[in-house]
Amino acid sequence: MKSQRYNKILNLLPITVTRPLLMENEKLEFFKLDEIDRKVLLWLLAHVSQKSVVAWIDYIATEYRHGKSVTIDSDRLFAEMQDEILHKSGEI
Repeated sequence: MKSQRYNKILNLLPITVTRPLLMENEKLEFFKLDEIDRKVLLWLLAHVSQKSVVAWIDYIATEYRHGKSVTIDSDRLFAEMQDEILHKSGEI
């Protein structure tokens, strides 16, 4: 059920989503984000520079740590998104 919901959301986005995003693995940093922040991150990957994505990831990790008491490893989240960033820039 969760997989179908994510696939519907991801199908609406104008980017190709790589395998790590489709995995239902709660250990991925991506799945620690709430639904809106996941959508924002995917939108950013499709529309802004890598530097802006990195800045947003750092910002959101700090916000989650202080506001929601959720620890998000920004380096790990960035690594999970690396394939998307490289794909967007045309390096893959």
